Amino acid sequence: MDNSIKEGYIKFDKTELRGKLEYTGIRYHMTSFKLKGDNYEYIVSPYTDNDGHIFNTFAKPGDSIIKATYSAKLTLKKGVKIYEFTFRNLLKD
Repeated sequence: MDNSIKEGYIKFDKTELRGKLEYTGIRYHMTSFKLKGDNYEYIVSPYTDNDGHIFNTFAKPGDSIIKATYSAKLTLKKGVKIYEFTFRNLLKD
């Protein structure tokens, strides 16, 4: 695995996230996203949520992101609706 992907996942895993989404995209064939006011671009490999939503096409700028430190679950808030995504552990898979 490329070191930048591994480092990016470690940063994502150990960081508590709480903020508004600035953008989503694709980097290294995975999902990337950045929160407003955060200088870091996170690179992850999310699974679809229970409704089949794909994170990088469903999440939009301005949506709220919440993730606890070392949690495999990320909460995406779109207005009053809440969606939960889990992520592939890039250090184990």
